[in-house]
Amino acid sequence: MLSFNKKLTDVYKVIQGDMLRINEELKSHLRTKYSYLEDLNDYFLSWGGKRIRPALVMLSARTIAPGNLEDKDMDLLILLSAAVELIHSASLIHDDIIDNSPLRRNKSTIHKRWGREAAVAFGDYIYSKAFELVANCSRPDVLGCVAQATTAMCEGQLFQVLERKNLNLKKSEYIVIVKKKTASLIAACCKGAALIIDKEAKDKHSALAAYGLNFGIAFQIVDDYLDIMAQRNVLGKISGQDISSGELTLPLYDLIDSLNKKDKKGIKDMLGAQDITADVIAGIRDKIKDKKTYLKTKERALFYARRSKDKLNEFPDSCYKDRLSDLADYVVDRGFKN
Repeated sequence: MLSFNKKLTDVYKVIQGDMLRINEELKSHLRTKYSYLEDLNDYFLSWGGKRIRPALVMLSARTIAPGNLEDKDMDLLILLSAAVELIHSASLIHDDIIDNSPLRRNKSTIHKRWGREAAVAFGDYIYSKAFELVANCSRPDVLGCVAQATTAMCEGQLFQVLERKNLNLKKSEYIVIVKKKTASLIAACCKGAALIIDKEAKDKHSALAAYGLNFGIAFQIVDDYLDIMAQRNVLGKISGQDISSGELTLPLYDLIDSLNKKDKKGIKDMLGAQDITADVIAGIRDKIKDKKTYLKTKERALFYARRSKDKLNEFPDSCYKDRLSDLADYVVDRGFKN
């Protein structure tokens, strides 16, 4: 298994040139003649990020076609990669507004710097710029794949927001939220790449979509764990925001499942409170450590990571397939170091 200390950039070495082209496409596509947008665009691009979704596009494509890609396919893959990164980033801008988050990747969020109204409009702008890129692919099948995933992502966000403070939300409903909000777009990254490389190979489309879906579920489970357990300097934002918002996530389900009836009621009363203090969040964090329920959460993340890797058996051995496998390991390792 890829160790946590192995830098993500090592995984990207086999697609280093691709990633540079994607970053250039992002910069080029957000260039504007309007001065009022320049500062916003520059600040937005300075966020950086792991670029996992663009990497999944390129690794998926090269897993199907390990040799040299045709120029026309490469051009479409760059457009798709930049588009999914923008869609993901636009969702983060809106997430930060909904959660009133002050930080993103250790920098002030857009709405804290420019105000909520400007941030809403800028998030919409980034979505529209993303779909310009997808439209430029001139591939209705790819557009449909990305549009359906974006719709699912928005449905998941709405479901999550509307069910805040619902302490009777089922674990299965949490998984539905995760699939829609996070995993759907990741699955589209992989499937969209497959559509570009081999339009007729439906078995490959399905295998890579399933890889992405399971990868995305594992990714979000670990994100939800880190939201509770990680320090701000690691997380890049304020921790405990899911608890503060009254959102039930897998680490909380696993903790509640481990408690007796009296303690379950106590935890649920705390989670249902109007104002949840830092001391309450720290207490929940301590209980997760004391009860070692993080081990159950880790096992569930590993389950989905293994399922994602199993879907790669459809493809011949290559360094690109290996990197997809490494990424599935990485998403778990980044949260559970031991």
